Amino acid sequence: MIEMDTIVQVIAAIGAVFLAFFMGRGGCGKKKAKKPDAPPENLVADAARDNIQQTFEEEIARVDAALSGANTAAQLAALGNARKQSPKE
Repeated sequence: MIEMDTIVQVIAAIGAVFLAFFMGRGGCGKKKAKKPDAPPENLVADAARDNIQQTFEEEIARVDAALSGANTAAQLAALGNARKQSPKE
């Protein structure tokens, strides 16, 4: 008949094999992906930012021109009306 010590040794050996298999699989099989130092350039967002900045500067220039004119109230009203009537995107 099989002794109890033999059964314990067989179970311990099987456990050691499983442990070695799963530990080796996680450590050697997978390599960590290298993280990039900086995010990739987003050309669309850069173009949109430039367009927004240019539009902002143009609007500020129009307001400055209206403030420096002779009929300030009428020019500012005209700018407001033109902005109100422009289609919203």
